Amino acid sequence: MNTIIKKLHWQQVMIAASIMMSGGLALSLWAISHQNNLLAIIGITLIGVIAISWWFWVMYVVKTLINFYTTTGSGLVEIKYSLRDIRNLMQDYESARQR
Repeated sequence: MNTIIKKLHWQQVMIAASIMMSGGLALSLWAISHQNNLLAIIGITLIGVIAISWWFWVMYVVKTLINFYTTTGSGLVEIKYSLRDIRNLMQDYESARQR
């Protein structure tokens, strides 16, 4: 249940950021066409802040994925060695049983 709430939260954040970025673009374009420099700067600043926030968020997600796959890979190596040990034990058992 907690992961569903987190997923829903991130979806809401992404939708809100997309709407704000689109609003900033619309505000900038409207302000440029009406020669209102202050609103154009506010719109462009809004777009820039959201773009930078997304960039940091993407870097955080990439770091999290790299850490996840690194720990998963090391866990799989341990499982591989454990399975090899079990196979060797089974072979020893079979060879001892046939004697």
